[in-house]
Amino acid sequence: MKGKENVLSEVNLMMICYNLRRLMSIFTTDELKTRLEGLKLHILSKIDSVLSLLLPFIYKTITINPFAFTIFKSPKDQYLSI
Repeated sequence: MKGKENVLSEVNLMMICYNLRRLMSIFTTDELKTRLEGLKLHILSKIDSVLSLLLPFIYKTITINPFAFTIFKSPKDQYLSI
């Protein structure tokens, strides 16, 4: 691969493989699987807590007026009221 970003990606993959091989020599396969699953659950719980804090800012509450409808017209946030 050519380019700095592609080379850095390859180096990162090689480092991940190297570190996984080191972990496999330190822990048994079952112990490593258990630890990685625990790490996965820990990371997912952190992501879930961050998303729960950010979602109210990302999505605004939509209230529906039964007497007026708003239709999305274009990506420039222009609306057409009917």
